[in-house]
Amino acid sequence: MSAHHPTMLVAAILFALAVPLSVLTRPGLAAAPASCHPMLQGDNGQASQILSQLRPFAPRDRAFFYSYELPDWKDAPPLERTQGPGLNEEETRLALRLFLERRFPCSPDRVQDGMAVYGDPVARQKIPEPTLRAALAALTGTLGEPAIEFLLYRTPVTLVHFGVVLDPSTGLPGRVGAASVAPDGTRSIVIDRQNRFNPFGAFSGLLVHEALHTGADDDNAGLPEEATASAIEALVYMEMVLTDPTIAQLPDEFTRSVNNHQALVRLNSGLPGSDALTIFVPDSNVNIDPLAAEPVTEFYDYYDYFSAPDDPDFRERTTRGNWLLRSILEKLSNPGDSTDVLESANFDAATLEFIDQHQNVLTPAELIAVACILHLNVTCQ
Repeated sequence: MSAHHPTMLVAAILFALAVPLSVLTRPGLAAAPASCHPMLQGDNGQASQILSQLRPFAPRDRAFFYSYELPDWKDAPPLERTQGPGLNEEETRLALRLFLERRFPCSPDRVQDGMAVYGDPVARQKIPEPTLRAALAALTGTLGEPAIEFLLYRTPVTLVHFGVVLDPSTGLPGRVGAASVAPDGTRSIVIDRQNRFNPFGAFSGLLVHEALHTGADDDNAGLPEEATASAIEALVYMEMVLTDPTIAQLPDEFTRSVNNHQALVRLNSGLPGSDALTIFVPDSNVNIDPLAAEPVTEFYDYYDYFSAPDDPDFRERTTRGNWLLRSILEKLSNPGDSTDVLESANFDAATLEFIDQHQNVLTPAELIAVACILHLNVTCQ
């Protein structure tokens, strides 16, 4: 069956998932009634069958993606930056609470956990901008939740902020985020200020990615580190859009060319006949990236294709892991898994193989729900 002509009905996205948070925050409007039921209806078995038979998925609405490489994408809607002004401290606090209440409709303690991060004195000092502090707090309940403790208490990063992100290979602006070390040894994470008016949930996955690059060492990241960080970032972003699908609708470059694009390639990377999301697809000749001019056949090559530096050692360079990497691998692990990889995890082949075999964060029905949110070519209710 062609992946471009799906005929099977997939898991429905409930009203509570579809109502934009921007609507819920308008004065005079109350949030939809909470339900303790899962956000998705549908059959995991049916969703599993769709994943195993109909991938690779492709965009059916080009307003969600952008390609700089394919000539036939010139008719896609132009990129637009999200306009300000952004939310202030209290407005962001309200938006974060509504976000967390949607994720935890019957777990007020978990809502309070996230709100406590937003108001934490250390968080306010390290992350003074409310949007980025809320992005960190919004990791509560996700695969990336360990990044909260790591960034606040375990890493030497002293500041997370919006600024100008310079590409180390050119010295010019051109990256969405970076972890950096100043000449005096001060460490920081900077996010491109051009995106500062985006909602906080758009940045949560990127924060996890950049936090994975930080630690007490000065290792120069190679492809194993970048592929690991990107694979984890994509899963966290999917968790974000499941809570607030409107994040995926933003018209800016960061959303359409980075967040949505990365999620699409991660969704498509899997062994034939399998519903798994894998980093490696050995001996494949199937292009999983409909935005690339040259075939990308497995997620491991995604970062290398679009962002690899001019460095002959980049593909093979392994680097030291940190507490955050080990904590996330533990969340990905299954009962009975060997702890050897977890206790001494580095950014290397062993870690990549572990992630390749472990994706227990999202169910098949949730993965199909992400495909529906991204307006991929699956049939959705």
